[in-house]
Amino acid sequence: MYEGLTRKGAEYLAKCQAKSLPITFAKVKIGNGILLEDEDPTELLDIKSIKKEVEIANKVQSGETLELTVQIDNQGVEVGYYPREIGIYVVDEEQEILYWYINDGNECSWLPPALKAPVKYKMKINLIATSLDVVVINWSGSGLWVDVEYLEKELKTKLDKGNVSSDYDTAEKIENEIKKVANSIDSISINWEDIVGKPNSLPNPYGLTISLNGTSQGIYNGGSAKNINITASAVGALPIGGGTITGALIVNGKTTTADVQINGNLVGTSGKTISGFGKVYNAIWNDYAEFFERGEETETGDIIALNLLSEKEQYIKASDKNNCVVGVHSNEFAILIGGEEAPEGIDYYKHNIKKFIPVGLMGRVKCKVIGKIKKGEEIGVSHIAGVGIKGQGVGIALENKDNEEIGLIRILLKGNR
Repeated sequence: MYEGLTRKGAEYLAKCQAKSLPITFAKVKIGNGILLEDEDPTELLDIKSIKKEVEIANKVQSGETLELTVQIDNQGVEVGYYPREIGIYVVDEEQEILYWYINDGNECSWLPPALKAPVKYKMKINLIATSLDVVVINWSGSGLWVDVEYLEKELKTKLDKGNVSSDYDTAEKIENEIKKVANSIDSISINWEDIVGKPNSLPNPYGLTISLNGTSQGIYNGGSAKNINITASAVGALPIGGGTITGALIVNGKTTTADVQINGNLVGTSGKTISGFGKVYNAIWNDYAEFFERGEETETGDIIALNLLSEKEQYIKASDKNNCVVGVHSNEFAILIGGEEAPEGIDYYKHNIKKFIPVGLMGRVKCKVIGKIKKGEEIGVSHIAGVGIKGQGVGIALENKDNEEIGLIRILLKGNR
């Protein structure tokens, strides 16, 4: 349980005391909010979950003590709740401020809906400076919050009609009777076997038919337990250990019969072998490439050479001063080997491209050259790093180049000769 001034309320109280101003109370709010463990109630600006706003019915000043009276009922309440929290509000310059906050946690009684039982009670709040005492008429045994005056009025009506004996002439005795009834209700225990006229089973009105791979396994209506053994063969699937597919295999939307077509990347596992193929066809890409250790930034078409000045194996753009040519930086390879195994879920090419250069070794590649070139002429290394020129050592031009500027042409790598 928590009760006390909020920070805003304390600031307001200090202001009133400093200026000798009266505290102007506005209203009381009732709610069912729950305080979190790490929540500071002094920082609240409003109660957490408002259920009802109540005007202050009466104010009685006696010396330094101010008694506020609030009358609460469940009129209009359609869904019952636990009135855990109470907020007392004041007015400061036409602005409402949460002055005092109370939260009983789970110790409060249930407030029933209006249709279940009429409920009303009085709450008296005694204020002395910064102290607060709350008194609530609360029948915790029955769970109903009732007002003594209401009970006495109901009693008088029944006495006038002769429905209640004169022994029940006080609200105190009625309280005791309410508690007895509540305790007896709490102690009632009914066994399933003792219920007369109950059905033998409780079928599920939303019954369903269960089928596996088109074969019905029976209708289930909840009347009795039903076990269904679902196996791979029962649903027409291959078991984890593998099996034989006798019909067409569909992979990524491609239907296959004798041939298996894969519309996507075929990714193998490190250390595993793909074997047993007679012929491998590839109608688009042109060269065979390998990842070589990168010594500098390169791009497609750069002629690549071993770095003769480095103590470790690495590769850079070739030039007439470093012409130990190994191939050309390719982006059209049909096969790419080498590099490092990529972590799970990481693309092999993206993982390796920062550390290695994809060097075309055999086949046709796009190559940077400077000057005019005719088909059939050999390509060598120029004085510009990575750029070829008419000469020897790299490959054969497969197309003409009619200008003197640096450009890309397709060549056949010397490894094919």
